[in-house]
Amino acid sequence: MMSDPLLRGKVFWLLVTARIHLLSPDIRRPGRVGDLIIPVLDPEGDDRVAFIRWMIGSSMDGEPDELALHKLLENTSSFSAASFASIRSELKAIGRRLGRRMSLDEIIQVLHDRLDPAIAETRRYQTLQALINCTRRQLLPDPLISEEDRLLWHQQITLLEARGIR
Repeated sequence: MMSDPLLRGKVFWLLVTARIHLLSPDIRRPGRVGDLIIPVLDPEGDDRVAFIRWMIGSSMDGEPDELALHKLLENTSSFSAASFASIRSELKAIGRRLGRRMSLDEIIQVLHDRLDPAIAETRRYQTLQALINCTRRQLLPDPLISEEDRLLWHQQITLLEARGIR
């Protein structure tokens, strides 16, 4: 279907992967799926606060104040979007079991109990691959990034691969 000129402009392909580097270069090249490669990165700044509000929204008793948000930010510093979703489900289940909304301290306890899987280097590798394969400067966290900085991303990828991270 991708090579059929009669379908050009009529069929849109959407692929989602955390392993963009494992897709064939033929798929990633312009004119194929590679016309627009969007990096989906961990939430930062206001987006991270929005994820926290979403995570606790149906479970926490009351609205978090600035101090509560600060504590929640501290306790979710390594969270990906998937981590927020996982905790949201857990908090909902605990709230149903308790038959009430949870206090900030109870939520912090759940967060404190959570241990991150030992995949930090793999996640860094995936993030670097997402950044290096992005096809639009405006979609990068810093659209003014220099070619030297992009070269540093390549070097970091090479170092991680030398350590067996893929």
